[in-house]
Amino acid sequence: MSTFDLLICSTLLVQVDGIELGCASSLETALHAAARWDHTGVLELLLLADPGLANVVDAQDSTALQLASGLGHAATVELMCALSGPELTMINHEDKYMQQTALMRACSQGHESVVEVLIRQPGIELDKLSCTVQEAALHATCRSGHVRVLSLLLSTGQVNVDQVNVWGESPLTLACSEGRLECVDVLLLAGASVPPLAMLRACAHGHLAVVRQLLSVEGMHLDFVDDRGATCLMLAAAGGHCALVEALLEWGMVPAWVENAEVLAPADLEGNTALHYAGGHAAPVVVCGKGGKRWEQAMSAMVGALIERCGSAAAHILLHAANAAGETPLAVACRCGREPAARAMLQAVPECVNVPNTQTGCMPMSVANRAGHYELVRLLLQAGGIF
Repeated sequence: MSTFDLLICSTLLVQVDGIELGCASSLETALHAAARWDHTGVLELLLLADPGLANVVDAQDSTALQLASGLGHAATVELMCALSGPELTMINHEDKYMQQTALMRACSQGHESVVEVLIRQPGIELDKLSCTVQEAALHATCRSGHVRVLSLLLSTGQVNVDQVNVWGESPLTLACSEGRLECVDVLLLAGASVPPLAMLRACAHGHLAVVRQLLSVEGMHLDFVDDRGATCLMLAAAGGHCALVEALLEWGMVPAWVENAEVLAPADLEGNTALHYAGGHAAPVVVCGKGGKRWEQAMSAMVGALIERCGSAAAHILLHAANAAGETPLAVACRCGREPAARAMLQAVPECVNVPNTQTGCMPMSVANRAGHYELVRLLLQAGGIF
């Protein structure tokens, strides 16, 4: 039986005593079908016959209200809430699969009109946390960047702007991770606190405008490190975010400096400096695979800027320095296939071409060859590299 036939039948069945309207041989009930296709007339007939139908779940553990909310059917949602009234005990139901309530679904999809209806309902839990990841509707909104929905939620005065999920991410942190600048602005105006993780995530994902906005908050700075000991500069370099790296250098972050005739360089817990990260250490796979002439030029300029900021003496030491795995920055670039980074390193300190791994003895060219980065092998051969 088609969905259309099911709906037609439902309008007739509500007039027959003894019909079980909550049963369906398919994956959803008649009410679910009416909600899915926004057929308010059919939905009204069904709920007038049995308001409790609003609490029935389909094979995906979703109520009809959740379906309509996720699809943005505001009229259906409003009608369902009005006709079910006190019988709507599943208004905060979280399904087992998507693990979202009706409000969370509407927020994540940016259905402003649906959210307007839901937040007015008695019994709605605006700050309800999902069972597994402990996220509220505010998290879903900020991750997706729906600033008008965010303003609606905040206008209720009943949401916790600093609520964190199981990964310690607040709504502001998620907005920073995704580069949702407008959401960041709204949250800051609402008094959201700025955790170090928010700044680190913004840098790791290369959101320059977000970083600049966070720095306007009193007390914010760029000296945070993550749980691996990576700095904002390292994370930006790993992601190949050239414009952000250049901005961080302008704002005073340096990969190394000389003090009392000694080169000092921030390193993470595994001994990786900013140049190791620029070579591709801890970079997402999608970043390692970037290409194109403009990106190559920007990457080369970024690494060149890092080296220049170090100064010649410090750069020489850093490009010979090994991390805990015995790799120099050039070896990391060879492993990750970052030819522009390797080229900039060789231009600055040509003799780093044959610095072996301190643990395995492998030369950078052997590393590039094993990884199948043959353009890098040619580059290293031209620079005097050996196997």
